[in-house]
Amino acid sequence: MKGTFPIDKFRELRTPFYYYDTKVLRDTLSCMRAEAAKYGNFEVHYAVKANANPKVLTIIRENGLGADCVSGGEVRAAIKAGFLRIRLFLQE
Repeated sequence: MKGTFPIDKFRELRTPFYYYDTKVLRDTLSCMRAEAAKYGNFEVHYAVKANANPKVLTIIRENGLGADCVSGGEVRAAIKAGFLRIRLFLQE
């Protein structure tokens, strides 16, 4: 399937269905890490509200990002994915 989108396989699945290309995610994170490294003591955090899928969060954590959270549910998802650096933003 390299280089093609497997649309035929998706027609058989119930919706909603989310397809994540983990290679693209890892490649993007690798590029991001290389760019962030140019700035010394620079940390990148992922906004868990954007996607709390456990596998996606684990890949993001494995690539050195921290987690930005604004709710207890996001904090729980980040902890479950193994994040050690979690920034919590409280809204007034």
